[in-house]
Amino acid sequence: MTLLRALILSIAGFASPAMADDVSREQSLSVSIGLRGGFDTDPLDEGPKAPSAGFMALDGTVDYANSSDSDVLTFTMRASGLEYDQAEVVGSQVLLVDSGYGAEIDPNTKSRTTTKFEAIDTLSQQSRLLSLQQRFERDVSVARFAVRGELRHYILNEQNALLDGAFLDEAEEYRTLGVLPSIVLPMDKLEVGLSAEVSRSHFANDGDLIGFDRAHDIWRRNVFFAYRDDRFALEGSASPTTVRFPVGDYDTIETLQYTGKATATLWKEATGPRRIAAQIDTRRVLEQTTFPLSVYQLSRTHGVTLAAAIDAERTLAVYARQERSLYLGIDILVWATIVGAEFEWEMGNGYAIKTGLDWRTQKVDGVAEPLDAINCQIAVTKKFDVLK
Repeated sequence: MTLLRALILSIAGFASPAMADDVSREQSLSVSIGLRGGFDTDPLDEGPKAPSAGFMALDGTVDYANSSDSDVLTFTMRASGLEYDQAEVVGSQVLLVDSGYGAEIDPNTKSRTTTKFEAIDTLSQQSRLLSLQQRFERDVSVARFAVRGELRHYILNEQNALLDGAFLDEAEEYRTLGVLPSIVLPMDKLEVGLSAEVSRSHFANDGDLIGFDRAHDIWRRNVFFAYRDDRFALEGSASPTTVRFPVGDYDTIETLQYTGKATATLWKEATGPRRIAAQIDTRRVLEQTTFPLSVYQLSRTHGVTLAAAIDAERTLAVYARQERSLYLGIDILVWATIVGAEFEWEMGNGYAIKTGLDWRTQKVDGVAEPLDAINCQIAVTKKFDVLK
């Protein structure tokens, strides 16, 4: 009955937060609008003969929260549209919508319902995602138990080498059902946890580009931890993963996914805002692809960032990142290296300026020579606090 009550509270909370207990509520609503412009020497990543192009983008953000001591309703929307000044270079549009309702069933039990929608259109990829998640969490004296269920509908289309770089005539479509139980052991400055995820993805198409069925099941075991103190933070996870294809058109995938991030304050002013911090991050994850004979690519990213807070309003950061994507089943390796710098200035009254410059090089092993490009941009953002 406890789980049933939590689900009813979650659905009711989405319909009307006022249905929760009659307690004082706090609301906040902020809207941000940004204008971004810049220049890219090779937006198509096609080499010396590709056109350089200027670009202009409009970005928008909406953040809403309505909370009390026992429940919280949140809504976030991110939208961006980018266009180039060259007709042969296709722009991009991104829309991300995330809403959630969390309720306290009793002092030790909580529930949260989350919905997510994503629509992403870029030069090389088009995707749609609709997700519904329900999570229940229970605190006991020495541990925190949780279980999360998810329904997901995912549509993906990409430029395809077998179609001379054109998109598939029919996007690939997946319907996924998954469940993830977990346990976390909290300590003074450290948390350690275990989880296991089981999911089944139904392939809604009659077949992929070569007629194969991409339906698959995933079994992922996971161990994770997080440590934090005043000057240092470390978190990571390791996930042995098995992907099986019931029809047998593709071979079983056995791999290790992992994530890691370390952040350290190298220097901090005793009584002021100035400080220098470093961050190292790494990740190795599976990502779906429509490439023939390859359902997943294994993407690995390593990065390092050095950031300096000049004062309370201005921050300068330099970074380097390497990205490698291995298309499993056909062993095609694509890699890229990016080095850049960013400067951000919070000017007050909701205004902010951000500038960036980066150099990138990328290569498909065994296919062509590395391609180099430079991207520079500047953005101006205005934030409006509609409700506080």
